[in-house]
Parts: sequence; C-alpha cells; structure tokens
Amino acid sequence: MKLKSLNGTFCQKPTLIFVFLIACFSLFSQTNSISQKDKNSIESWISQSKELIVSDESKAFDIAKRAVRLAKEKKATLEIAQSEYNLALLYKDLSMSADAIPHYISAIQNFTKLDSIATCLPIKSNLGRSYYALGDYPMAMETYMKNLSKYEELKIRDKSLAWLLRYIGSVFNRELNYIKAM
Repeated sequence: MKLKSLNGTFCQKPTLIFVFLIACFSLFSQTNSISQKDKNSIESWISQSKELIVSDESKAFDIAKRAVRLAKEKKATLEIAQSEYNLALLYKDLSMSADAIPHYISAIQNFTKLDSIATCLPIKSNLGRSYYALGDYPMAMETYMKNLSKYEELKIRDKSLAWLLRYIGSVFNRELNYIKAM
C-alpha cells in the first residue's frame, strides 16, 4: 500500500513499520522463549548438582550440563549465565581450574548482556583465582586489576572487594613483592 506524502511522493511506510515490528517481536521472542517449567527445571538441576558434587561427581556434572543445554536451547540468557556459573563452580570445587575458565567466561558474557555488571564482579574474581591456581599469575593479576577498576568505577565497597584485594595481595606475595602485597 502506497501513501501519498505531503510533498507528493509515495512511500510504503505501513510495510516498513510492519517489517520493523515483526523483527522486534522475533528478537524479543528469541531472548525470552523459556517457560516457567523450563526455568524451574534449570533451577532444580543447578541445586541438585550442588548437592551431588560431594557424593556423585559424575551425576552432578551430568545434571549441571543438562541445565546448560536446556538454557542454551531456549536462548535464555539469564539461565545460561546461572547454569554456566554453576558448572564453573563445580569444576572449581574439584580443583579443575582449567575446565572452569570457559564456563566463568560464558557466565560473565551472559550476565553482561543483561547489564548485570555488579553480578559479574565476584565471578571475575573467581576467574582470576582459576588463573592463579594454574600458576598463570600475570593473567590472574590482569583479571584482578580490571575487576578492581570496575569496583572503583561502580563505587562498590563490600566483602567481595575485600576478597579481591586479598587475591591481589596473594599474587604480589607469590612474586615476592612483599611491599605491594601489604
């Protein structure tokens, strides 16, 4: 349908508006296509995996990975972030730092998509701890210092900042730089 504009030219505004609305609706439905049942399943699996990690590691990981798969299948950003973070923590609990790193990174990326920057701060500290556990002190320090600047930027002063400062001190201590460690 063509509409005559004020200057006498014709345009197809209704078509353009319709296409734009369809695109917006499609994007919205892709990012929010998770039912309450699926959310509950993911939350339950995360909880179960945390409980099972001490008694049945294999089952704990199977359940945690099931939560990640469902969240990704549903393109549910928050649930992806939560389930990836849970999986990273399970690996950390078993001192499997190298395996935890990609899951920390995925959780950070997904929480960032949701503008949950403050939620990312403790996760980034845990990411730095994984690098530290692997003996990659420069990468741990880089991760910690970037995280510290974010704490300062957001003016957050809480116990997770105190832990971050402790971690930074640990790297300086490892490097035998006792003055900076204090």
